[in-house]
Amino acid sequence: MITLKRVDYAFAELSATPEEWAAVQRVLRHAVDHYNDWELDYIISGPAERRFDRLESMAGRLLLPDLPPFTIHIEDIQILFCIGAIMDRATIPGLSAADCEMLNDQLTRYSVRSLFPDYPL
Repeated sequence: MITLKRVDYAFAELSATPEEWAAVQRVLRHAVDHYNDWELDYIISGPAERRFDRLESMAGRLLLPDLPPFTIHIEDIQILFCIGAIMDRATIPGLSAADCEMLNDQLTRYSVRSLFPDYPL
C-alpha cells in the first residue's frame, strides 16, 4: 500500500512496497517520455514554461534506485497526484490494467489539502 504521511510543514514521507514502487517509477518514466500525450501540461500547476521541468526534476529524484520510505516535497506530491489522476486513462507498457487501476486508487485517495491543510496553495 502506498502511503503518505506529513512529517513537516511542506514534506511528507512516502512509503510503498518494492513492487508498488517499481510500478510508480515505470509510470514516472512513461509520464516524462509521453508528457504531451498525457496532457499533463494542463493539470500540473505553476507557470506553463516550468511544468515539464518540474516533472522531469521530480522524476530524476524519484527514479533513483533507493526504495521508500523517503521524504518528498509538496510540489513533488502535487505532480504525483496529477499523474495518479490520469492513471485510469493510461496504458503503460509493462503494467497491466489492474496495476494502473491500483496505482490510480492509491494515489487518488489522498489530496494535497488533506495532507497539508495549513499549507497556502
